[in-house]
Amino acid sequence: MRMRHYRIAAILGLSFLLLVCSKTKNPVKNPAGLKVEFRQSDCQGYLKQGAGSSEASDTVILSSHGDTISVLHQDAFYQCCARIKVEVVKTLGGYDLFESDTGEPCNCMCFFDITTEISGLPDGTYFIRVFDTDGDPVDSGTVDIPPKYGAFESFQSECKSHSFKAGGQALSDTLRDSVLVWFVADTVWVMHKNAFENCCSIILSQVERTPQGFDLFEYDTATDWCYCICYFDFTTTIYGVPAGVYLIRVFDTVGEFVGEAELVIPSA
Repeated sequence: MRMRHYRIAAILGLSFLLLVCSKTKNPVKNPAGLKVEFRQSDCQGYLKQGAGSSEASDTVILSSHGDTISVLHQDAFYQCCARIKVEVVKTLGGYDLFESDTGEPCNCMCFFDITTEISGLPDGTYFIRVFDTDGDPVDSGTVDIPPKYGAFESFQSECKSHSFKAGGQALSDTLRDSVLVWFVADTVWVMHKNAFENCCSIILSQVERTPQGFDLFEYDTATDWCYCICYFDFTTTIYGVPAGVYLIRVFDTVGEFVGEAELVIPSA
């Protein structure tokens, strides 16, 4: 009876070890909650079989935009008919990217650019590693996703002066629009001075995060149109901006670039 108990205990212990090993040997691929997309460029230049080795060396370029990390495997050297698939595996400090070839074999070799985008990530620093179709490491590095800003508001001044009235004489356009930026604590203020818009305009700004800072896109929500043009000052407030260097760009209601300014928020 005692021997039987020992045997049952041994089996249970072995089952537990197998369960643990299976979990460590089968990491989660393309983790839930994230959006993973990958694409492959056309052949950037090829070598026929037996023509010698490649001159270009593949490299990995990392960048981020919003909640997305972009991983570019540049000059990946694969057979011409390669169809590269990328699997993303979560690691302790970031993500591992494993490339595999699902294409038919060809008698030539090509240079490709393989781009993988991982979206839906929180802010933080991520360690990225890329492995080729043979499982060999290509390159690794870190990439940051900065904290997201909290919120933003838009304000519009009263009409500063009329430049043109229906049936009247046009006045010279002496006021030039410009962009001013400043901050108080973690709040950024952006003013578009002397914006030249319809008198009945109701202008708001859409704020978009960029790798360098913020882009502000103005749009008119008014439903009525007046027969005159005014100068306005549009101010946008962005809350919850951490310390750093930011490039602020402003675009008017027709999508034209107004101006830009650099803002430095020092660490406390």
